[in-house]
Order: sequence, then structure tokens, then C-alpha cells
Amino acid sequence: MFRHGEQVGDPVFFRGALSSAGERLALDNPIAFDALLKQFLRWSPPRIAQVSRLVQHIAPLCRLLRATVVEQLGFEARSSAPDDDVRARPFTGLRNDWRRLLFPTADDATFADGYAQSITFALLLAHTEGIELELNSFHEIGRRLDADHALIGKALQLLTDNINERFTVTLDLLTRSIAKVDWEVIRSGNRDAYLHLYEHFLTVYDPALRQQSGSYYTPHEIVEEMVRLTEDVVRTRLGQEDGFGADEVKIIDPAMGTGTFLHTVIERVAEQATRHHGQAMARDAISRLATRLFGFELQMGPFAVAELRASDLLKRYGAPLPRSGLSFFVTDTLDNPFVEEEYLASTYDALADSRRRANRIKARTPVTAVVTNPPYDDRAEDRGGWVEKRPAGQEPPLLDAFRYPGNGRYEHVLKNMYVYFWRWATWKVFDAHPEDRHGVVCLITPSGWATGPGGRGMRDYLRRTCDEGWIINLSPAGLRAPVPNRVFRAWPSPWRSTSSSAGRTRYVDRAIRPSSTTGR
Repeated sequence: MFRHGEQVGDPVFFRGALSSAGERLALDNPIAFDALLKQFLRWSPPRIAQVSRLVQHIAPLCRLLRATVVEQLGFEARSSAPDDDVRARPFTGLRNDWRRLLFPTADDATFADGYAQSITFALLLAHTEGIELELNSFHEIGRRLDADHALIGKALQLLTDNINERFTVTLDLLTRSIAKVDWEVIRSGNRDAYLHLYEHFLTVYDPALRQQSGSYYTPHEIVEEMVRLTEDVVRTRLGQEDGFGADEVKIIDPAMGTGTFLHTVIERVAEQATRHHGQAMARDAISRLATRLFGFELQMGPFAVAELRASDLLKRYGAPLPRSGLSFFVTDTLDNPFVEEEYLASTYDALADSRRRANRIKARTPVTAVVTNPPYDDRAEDRGGWVEKRPAGQEPPLLDAFRYPGNGRYEHVLKNMYVYFWRWATWKVFDAHPEDRHGVVCLITPSGWATGPGGRGMRDYLRRTCDEGWIINLSPAGLRAPVPNRVFRAWPSPWRSTSSSAGRTRYVDRAIRPSSTTGR
């Protein structure tokens, strides 16, 4: 018997071959075998009071659940039943709905991963909200989550309403383990308890997925400085004296992850309201901010953690959730924001509404500030969605604005996830809304676009579009992020290169000069 990869007790031996001994199969020690079975069947999950223990318990179960979904889809693919036969092919229908409502390009492996993470983190979120986790009560848990977390609640119901017996053991183990999590102890005295949760989860669950998705923890010190600098620009360059506390200022993180940037904005607004007007005003300031704060995330796991952290933060200040919930969405930021017109109405109202709201924000809602740490992947061709490519006969893709005449041989470097997010952010703030083209874009990304020939088009676009810009270089020695040679940059401010206290000053493209005075 093994638990968490470690052998428990001594092995029990049989005499004879299992495949051929039949009635002659005999035990060396029947009493020891009886004790081993009892120990196995009477197991109950231990109390979990540390993030590391939580991850050690739930990540393998989530991985097992993912593998079961892949097996089930393979089984259904061999079935002669039609796709819409819920009894014979329940997961085929779920996968199709998942594609139609959330991720049009998701393959079977992506769906299985989304399924497993959605259930795991929905149960974690429910437990933090004080919802009792009873076995085989997923629909009721989802219904109770629906009040404040409509997307996760509906997803839990949708994904568990037609499960069969092959899922029962894993789901029971997962539910029983999460029910033993002591959130109060985990949270007490540990500000970063949630901050590291998903990073540690991915390390155990699937390290390759972590690298592929670019899910890396951004040090809180860097996040705070990026948020501080962005707000300073909003105040001094855009005339908003109240910074992020101003009702006209909208903030978005298009690669939200577990929500560190947005939560830092919330804390900053609360602290400033308390300092200027007294502690009682923090609640009102956060309530108003919550309607102007947007986050997009591709994976259900970090999205659930972001909601969990935000909900916990609002409770700490006594601020209610907005009536329609937080404007955090599971969506592909780079997907076509006008795509809803291409789909028929869905019967899954919560998921369909989430998709419509996310697309409405992408397409129609002007934002003042984009601040994020986007994913990095230098082999991202065909993954840039609407930003990278458009069907023939439509307008040129947004990425074309980063191309430079005669620079084609170098522009393979534009096929990178961080470049796609650079272009989405600049389009959203500077190009998408002619009536409101004032704003700031602040990203932490590699320095290649600012130093190499492949970035000429990006630099040219920023020269023509923005009034001011700062490039702040952080040397690897002064940066505790897992990916070295990252560069933090913010627009606007004077077009010059500077350095962190731990870095070296290095001037980048000194020919860059602003060409207009539009507050960009």
C-alpha cells in the first residue's frame, strides 16, 4: 500500500501466479492482509493547514481526474451513438459546449485539463465560502456558489450532472480531502497564502503545463512598483488626481492569473481612502472600484483562485460584491471580441452571459490602464487568435501594426505570446476607442522587442502613438522571478531607459521620440 508515493507498512505476499493459480492462490499471512485492507478502507484525509500539504493532496487527484476524462472521451469516440446522445456520450457533449461557450480552439486534452481544474478549484472556492462539501452533492454546491460566483457555480453543475461510476472514486477522494482544509489557519498570518497556491499546484500537477501556459509567479515587490508607477502616470499625465480611486479610471489585467495585480490595486485604493478619509471610507472606495476593475484569464484554476482572493479581500474591508459579480472572466483575451454574433443562443445562461460580458468589455469598454505580466512563449504561431490573423476579406490583423517595411526576415520574433499581449493592450487603450485614446500600458516582458531588429515595428508604432514612455531594466541579480532577463516597461513617461537599484543603466533605441501630445 502506498500513500502520496510512500509505502505504508510491509508488503503482503501471495503464493502462485495471479493470472493462473486460481484456487491454489494462497496468502503467506492472512492476518497481515486483513490488516492492510482495513487500513486502506478506513483511511480518512488528514486535516490540512498548509498550502504545501494542500497541493500535495489535491494536485495528484486533479491529475487523475484529468486522465479519467481523457479515457472517457476516447471511449465515447469509439461509440456509434450520435454526438448529442447524452447517455452514451456525455463528455462529448460537454466538450462541444465548452468549445462553443468558452474556448473555440480547445482540443480534448485542453478540455480534460479545464474539466479537472474547474471541479477542483470550484470545490476549494465553495469550501472557503463556508459551503458544506457533502459527497455527490455537486449540483447543490454549484447552486450555492451561483449567488456570488455564477461562472464557477454553473461550470461545476454542468461538468458533474452526467458523470458515471468511473469518476466516483476520484471525486469522492477530492471532495473529502478539500473538506479537511483549514482555511482559517492557512490564512492567519500569511498574506501570500493564496499568492503561491496556483504556482505550487502547477508544479505538482503538471510542470510542463506551467511552462507552456507561462504561469509564473510575479514577485509582489515588482507588482507593487508597477501598480504604483502606473497610478502615478494616471495622476500626473492623465489629470486624474485620485488615481485608481477616480470613478473615470478603468483598469484591466488581460492575463490575470491568480489576480495579483488587480488585488494590489484594490489594496492600494483601500489604503489611500483610509489615509485620506478614514477607515470607514475604504469600504465605499473598494465598492466603487470593483465595478471598474476587469480581469481575463484563460484557465479555470487560476481564475477561481483570483475570485477566491478578491472575495476574501472585499470581505476583509466589509465591501459587498457588485450585484452582477466581479468582472473577472474565463476567456481567451486574444480571441475575436465580436464572435458572439457567429453563435446561436446557448441554454447555459451563466456561461453564455460570461462570454457576452467579456466580449462586450473587449470590444466596447474603454479602459484607462492595462497592467499585467503576460505569458511568454516564443513558439506561439497560430495561437494569437484575432490579434495574429483574420479571415480573408476582413481588416488586417492587429499584429500588422508591429511590422516594419522591409523587415520581414526578422519578424518571426513577433510570433510570441508576450508580443500578442503587447499588441492587444496597445490596441485596447490607444486604438480601439477613438472617443477615448488616453491611457497607460504597463507590462513586464523580455527585452528583445526593445533591443533587436525584430522589434523595429513595435518601436515605430510606440513612437508614433505614445507621448512618453519609460523602459526600466531589471538585471537578473535584482529580479527574483523564475524567468531571467525580464524587463518592466510602462507607457507613458519620458522616452528613456533607466534601471532598478539592482540593475545597470542601459539606453535603448535613443532615437525614440514622441510625435504627438495626446496623453498616451
